[in-house]
Amino acid sequence: MKVLLIGDNITAGNYGAVATTESLLDLIHKNATNVELKTIDFRYYLGTAPKEGLPPYDIDIYRRGGDPKWILKDSPIPASAKPIIQECYDNYPGMVDKVLKGEILQYEKKCIEETDMVVINAEGAIVNGTDSKGFYRPQGRYLLFMAYLSKVVFNKPCFIINHSVDPQNLDIEFIVQNVYPKLDGVYVREKFSLEYLKKIGVNNAKYVPDILWTHDFDNDPEVKCPKCLENFDFSKPYICLGDSSGLKNAYNEVSWEVTSVYGALIDKLKETLGYNIIFVNGHNGYYAPVDAAIMLAELPYVRLANCSYHELYYVLKNAKLFISGRWHASIMSLIGHTPVILWGGDCFKTNALHAEIGCKGRFYDVKTIPRNIYQMCEDAVKVLNTPHDDCWEKVEEMKKLSLKNVDVFMKNIEKKNL
Repeated sequence: MKVLLIGDNITAGNYGAVATTESLLDLIHKNATNVELKTIDFRYYLGTAPKEGLPPYDIDIYRRGGDPKWILKDSPIPASAKPIIQECYDNYPGMVDKVLKGEILQYEKKCIEETDMVVINAEGAIVNGTDSKGFYRPQGRYLLFMAYLSKVVFNKPCFIINHSVDPQNLDIEFIVQNVYPKLDGVYVREKFSLEYLKKIGVNNAKYVPDILWTHDFDNDPEVKCPKCLENFDFSKPYICLGDSSGLKNAYNEVSWEVTSVYGALIDKLKETLGYNIIFVNGHNGYYAPVDAAIMLAELPYVRLANCSYHELYYVLKNAKLFISGRWHASIMSLIGHTPVILWGGDCFKTNALHAEIGCKGRFYDVKTIPRNIYQMCEDAVKVLNTPHDDCWEKVEEMKKLSLKNVDVFMKNIEKKNL
């Protein structure tokens, strides 16, 4: 059976994208035999690819954070001020006409025509993200139109999996309302998305936890201490502190002064807990205020460029606590039975994780962190001194439920073989 996977996100160059894609590919290869898999990766979302497609990428570069100019080096030329893929559902017929006439998306058209089934790994593509010109994030526009093209135009079985849906954009919401009910399966990775979809009239979605929950880190030979922390004393208790897509992304940035607030939080955590701190830099060194806070506090830190996601698991598993607004790093932490204190990201996903696991501390709005430093430190003491047996039971449940992500492959392979 030929399967087209749209959503190989290794080329997105961040911890969650790399770890989740590798977990998904591993899950497919282990469970879905007799599958001929073709993938379309993150580079295709950002512009117009040539008819023959883009050259294969070097996985080792992206596993290590790539290059600051990776978008320019290894991607199609970004779309002009008026993107090829529009964000108004009324424009879909016109775009389809251009596809069929051979004017746009010819590589994608060929891939869809040659496949038996399309699976879209959407992750964080359909969340808050409208720029100053009113355009929605390109990856969201791309994946939604690929779903429409696959199912409505070429009549291929089409599933969208492993994602959050929180666009905060009425044009995109209208596309979701019209496209999702036509699909053969919609899997969302947290329950807040399920509630949102039901609210807007989409009733064919299922809750299946994030694919990263399936990764067997404790039997992963690549899990080890990163070289950048070889001189860190792991015999002494420490916590991990992180950032968030809610601090800064391509569409928004918090109004508070990041460097000084982090400095105050770090000082208060050290005073309250007396533990060492390792900073988990999800921005990978591309956000100066966070980098400045790390340097001023003289904290050891990890980021994708000096620490793989396997090594990040080692760091998080051996910590006493992880405080951040990071979705995938928090999942790794919980898999390693390290409790978390969470704040917001670029959508409601971390709030949903907090609720689903039953985390012991409060959930924090990222906009209010400056006035909640004292409360967060008090919460840290509470969390460190509270049993988490019920949380770890929930973690085991999430691991089992997340295996259902492969069902979309297995069920359709069985149908084809009958």
